Amino acid sequence: MRAFFLPLLSELHRERDESRCAYSAGTLVWTMLLGFLLHLRTRNRMDARRMEGGYGANILALSGQARAPGARARAACSGTAMLFLMALDPSALARLQTLLLERLLRARTLRGGKLLGLTCIAVDATLRERKRGRGLPAKERKRMVLEAKIVTPWGWNLTVMSEPLEPWDDERQKQDCEQRAFERLAPRLKKAFPRLPVCILGDALYACRPIVETCRRMNWSYLLTSKAGRTPKIAEGVEKTLARAPKTHTGALPKGRTGSVGWARADEIEYETGETALGNVVTVEETAPHAYKGAFVTDLAVGSAARAALLCDWGRRRWNIENGFHTLKGRDGFGLEHCFCNDERAGENLHTLMTIAHTLWQLLHTGYLKRLERKHRHCTQICWAELLWEALRCESLSAEALEASVGARRMRFARE
Repeated sequence: MRAFFLPLLSELHRERDESRCAYSAGTLVWTMLLGFLLHLRTRNRMDARRMEGGYGANILALSGQARAPGARARAACSGTAMLFLMALDPSALARLQTLLLERLLRARTLRGGKLLGLTCIAVDATLRERKRGRGLPAKERKRMVLEAKIVTPWGWNLTVMSEPLEPWDDERQKQDCEQRAFERLAPRLKKAFPRLPVCILGDALYACRPIVETCRRMNWSYLLTSKAGRTPKIAEGVEKTLARAPKTHTGALPKGRTGSVGWARADEIEYETGETALGNVVTVEETAPHAYKGAFVTDLAVGSAARAALLCDWGRRRWNIENGFHTLKGRDGFGLEHCFCNDERAGENLHTLMTIAHTLWQLLHTGYLKRLERKHRHCTQICWAELLWEALRCESLSAEALEASVGARRMRFARE
């Protein structure tokens, strides 16, 4: 990954006179990126460990910054990194994040993790950080962000891009919402991946006509959770359709699971107003091995119990994005919701670095560490992060280690 990051980080030097700076832009980015990757969570912990052992020398080696003869190698303090991130355009790191996902897609790392040839991207909003300050009004104390993440059957949730939710829209004189944020994010996502076949996964909040129309304009498929409270017309129409044709619209779950699935085409769902349905609907009611009941709206064709069960399984995988949020927010996570800096631009850049670190951690944990985990099953992720920290503190990165990359052969372990 170092060979991938170096030329991209060199582009951040354009607006800085590197000859007058103690640390290059790449060094400052790697300082914060490693801080997140090692699950340090706060700036205090990052600063407390920056002087230990060979940690600083390894950061300089990763960033490619030359060290003056006889000078002590040390990592930059978080305050220096904050000053750099306050001045850095967020689109620069967002481009780095997009290119990282593009490389993973080209390397076929996600092979075997698609729905009918479609890359499934889950969208959902989360609290990014809690802003601090006595004079701040309550509506500006929280910074929300809409995330678009690629989800896979083996549990990955890789952030593709993010869209901030404004705490207050001066023009509209109202609070920003997830639907408007999705309308802003969709053109950016389409521009970044114009030929990528996409299926949008979303919770019941997204099962509405504006979101469906946006997906159709972008030529994307969609698979959205449907709830009776959110979409009462759909629930009523599906119930009537299944009652008219119970045999041809229901079936059993695959072997090993107890329950049933049902489906209804959009043209079969009747509305009293004459309005057309959002799409085909699939329902599932599972009793074993786990009890579950749900329904999903989609534009994908159904027609059989096997296809209905497949769509329901992928609809439930939307929870991968929720699991990712829990990991980022957890006590031993990456520091999501923690206020690293009150500056808006620095906060946005830090969030991008955090999501990049989370992507790299998933590649590391399910790639290189998969073999070791088989022999050390009780070693938690925070334990692996501590071991990685000890390695960076005690050992110097060799040229061979810096040039190594995660190959397709090793990444196959993630799909086992």
